[in-house]
Amino acid sequence: LEIRKTKLRTSEERIVAMAEGEATALHRIAESSWEQQEPCYLTLLKLIGNIIDHPAEAKFRHLKTGNAALRKKVFDVPGALEFLRSAGFAEVEGGEALECTAQVSELTGARDRLKKFADEQKMNELHPERDAKI
Repeated sequence: LEIRKTKLRTSEERIVAMAEGEATALHRIAESSWEQQEPCYLTLLKLIGNIIDHPAEAKFRHLKTGNAALRKKVFDVPGALEFLRSAGFAEVEGGEALECTAQVSELTGARDRLKKFADEQKMNELHPERDAKI
């Protein structure tokens, strides 16, 4: 029973640490222009969603850092790489790729926090436009 409690605590502590790292990374992303933020959020959501939807398919857990589309939409945006790391991705192949080792339950939490944050940022972006029309 004590081992189970220790594992549970360790798992809970890992989730809290992941969420704190994600929050810091998301705030860094939010410092970028909306033109950079929006495709970054959408791409991160897609990447994580693919792993959640297809957990047994290794191709979704492996991201090449040299991929031009990923570089432009994700890796060139300050905070995005940190977000992926805190969500359970680690550098492999000498930094040429990222590999996700997180469990689906951990990724689901990361995706939900990302979606909530991205939605809030979108509303922040839309409010000035709406206010200008009023």
